[in-house]
Amino acid sequence: MKRAQAVMEFLMMYGWAILLLLAAVAFLNYFGLFDLNKVSANSVIIFDPGLVEGEHMFNSSGLYLSIQNAFPFGLSELNLTLNTTGASTVQCNQQRAFGSIPSGGKSPLYEICTFSTPPPPEASLVANIYVTYRQEGKQTSRQTKGELKLRRE
Repeated sequence: MKRAQAVMEFLMMYGWAILLLLAAVAFLNYFGLFDLNKVSANSVIIFDPGLVEGEHMFNSSGLYLSIQNAFPFGLSELNLTLNTTGASTVQCNQQRAFGSIPSGGKSPLYEICTFSTPPPPEASLVANIYVTYRQEGKQTSRQTKGELKLRRE
C-alpha cells in the first residue's frame, strides 16, 4: 500500500514536468529536428585502418572519389562497390576498379557515378562502400566495408 501511495505522490508531484518534456520532444520531432534520414555532414568512412578517403566531390554531374593507402605495403586489384541505401535521394549503385596504390600513395579522383539529369541542390547520397584489395605479393584478397554520407555541393 505504501509503495503504491509513493508512486501516486511522485506522479502527482512530477507528472506535469514529464508531460511537458514529452510535449517538447513531440514538438521538435514534428518539425523535423530528429529526422534520421537527413544527412547532417559530409563523411566518407572506410572501416579499415589502412584505407582512408583521399578526396570526394558530389556535384550536379556525378560522384568522384579517391582512396589513400596508409598501409606500409602496396595494394593491388583495388575495387570499390557502392550501394545506396534507403536514406539516399539519388541512386548510385556502381563498381569501380582503382587498380593499384603504392604504400602512402593516393589514387586519382575517379568518377564513380554520373547523373543523366542533375540531382536537386538539396540531394543527399547515403551508401555502403565495399572495398576489395590484395596486398602486393600476396594471393588472398581482403574486403572491408564503409559508409558514405554526402550532400550535393
